[in-house]
Amino acid sequence: MSMAQIDKFLSLKLIKSLLLSFRTAKQLQGRAELLPTGPQWKCCVIPTTPHLTKHKVRLFCEWMTGEAACKMQSQLPPGATLLRVILLSDKTNVSDMTGGCVVHPLLLSLVNIKMQWHNKASSNAFLLIALLPITKFIHPVERSCSHPPQLGSVTLSQLATIKSAPEDMGAYFAECVQYHLNGMDKPFWWDWTVSDLSQFLTPEPLHHWHREFYDHDMKWCLNTVSPEELDFQFSILQPVTCYPQFKDSVSKLKQVTGRAQHDMQCYIVALIASIVPPAFVKAICTMSDFWYCSQAPILNNTDCICIVATLKEFHDNKNIIIALGAHQGAQSRQVLEHWEIPKLELMQSIALMDHKNKNKNQNDNNDDDIYVEPNETHPSAVISNLWPTRQSIQAAQPHGPLAHSLQVDEVSVKFLLPDLCVTLADYFSWEVRIQAKSFHVPSVVLPMLMMNAAPPSGPWKFGHYDAAIFTVDKDMKWPHSGLNETRLIMQPLPPKGMQPAWSEQFLAYIERFDMQWHKQGSQVDPATGMQTLKHATHSSGVLMGDILPLDQLQSFTHIIPTFGLRANT
Repeated sequence: MSMAQIDKFLSLKLIKSLLLSFRTAKQLQGRAELLPTGPQWKCCVIPTTPHLTKHKVRLFCEWMTGEAACKMQSQLPPGATLLRVILLSDKTNVSDMTGGCVVHPLLLSLVNIKMQWHNKASSNAFLLIALLPITKFIHPVERSCSHPPQLGSVTLSQLATIKSAPEDMGAYFAECVQYHLNGMDKPFWWDWTVSDLSQFLTPEPLHHWHREFYDHDMKWCLNTVSPEELDFQFSILQPVTCYPQFKDSVSKLKQVTGRAQHDMQCYIVALIASIVPPAFVKAICTMSDFWYCSQAPILNNTDCICIVATLKEFHDNKNIIIALGAHQGAQSRQVLEHWEIPKLELMQSIALMDHKNKNKNQNDNNDDDIYVEPNETHPSAVISNLWPTRQSIQAAQPHGPLAHSLQVDEVSVKFLLPDLCVTLADYFSWEVRIQAKSFHVPSVVLPMLMMNAAPPSGPWKFGHYDAAIFTVDKDMKWPHSGLNETRLIMQPLPPKGMQPAWSEQFLAYIERFDMQWHKQGSQVDPATGMQTLKHATHSSGVLMGDILPLDQLQSFTHIIPTFGLRANT
């Protein structure tokens, strides 16, 4: 309130009746000035010159930590702070079923705001500053209506050498084609002080990486393996928590979301590994490595070098894709002999931008971890045998730890766990706890997820079990310590009158997988970079199990069968 407003408020009859020590705004101000002052900031400079620092690598996360930001900040006068803006837009429907009005909303924000707040819509970190209409041009020649900026193989200054009459637009564009240009002589950023296109037109995972995978990499795999075989292999994969099941088909999906494209990437390399040549596998695998390395929230110089190396490895192996006839036109189905893919070309600037801004042998038999007995039935019969109908799946989803009490011997029979009694006895003598945290940012605690461990039943003929990495002690590290599949989740009831340490926690009976060595003396497949796992067994041949606290679960993981040249039906 202003001084005049305060005086007006104090002149009210109701306020005058109060026993106040002031009657005017000036008196109130005088009383406030008599109050003791609050604590004052004190600062001193602590030089680090005589002391050795522990920083050995430079980390890039937020844009303000990059080279470009530091360079710009150093050019500002003392006391000034660099405030860089973010502009983004995406097509949005304004009205449905009433004209279908579509616009591009232009949103504005600051780079200085941390990414974790930008990514939350509830933070309101972006402001709507404009609604850009999507116009419909009436000129018969499309390129004469709108000229989006594109980069060619020559500089824009070469447009000065093009000779054509100003009124002859057709001749002008014909000349531009020879230089791989679109005819724009002055893009909107031409007179900007800092106008590096690779910095302010940045790619993002949804449209430039996941979409590139589905439009190109996935098509290469389908053209090489065959849609029928790849559809069948996807359909019989064991369900994994937080990932969808592609029960019907991946080759004929309609309106595929970015999440579905992301999930396909998690399976594709392992599925094609034993069918296609190693060079083809390596090309697909290195592209996946490139995408996920680039998406790390924190990068250092070594990470940037790895990103460049993975992209180079793709280009070193990409010729096999054309040699196998997998790189085809979308409409003509003719084999393409070029690599003119805009999304692929855009990846050349990713590592630079990050630095500045932040085999198994081929055989026809399935591996030992396949839970499908080989037979000669039709693939559709196998799928219906594995998975229930859609209605049954929905009805059976809320399964978790069994709600009723069972004797240990009953559980051993029901869940097919012959050594359950022995492993329980071994476990009750010790206990270790661990907190599940983010891999990239250890200070971030991950949200809780449901761990599935359901016995064979009507909806799931072979059961529903999740594979996970458990950490028993600090010396255990994946992949050397193996991987586990959760077969049972339980809470044992102690004898009356006893309160052991394990009485109030859930336990998991797990079956262990050990890594297999490859012929080259490595623990990873040279083409896929993945580990090959086998069930650990006792000398008697019985699968090896163990009891672990459920809170030792570090991460869910995928176990993908090695199908060979053709998955058994």
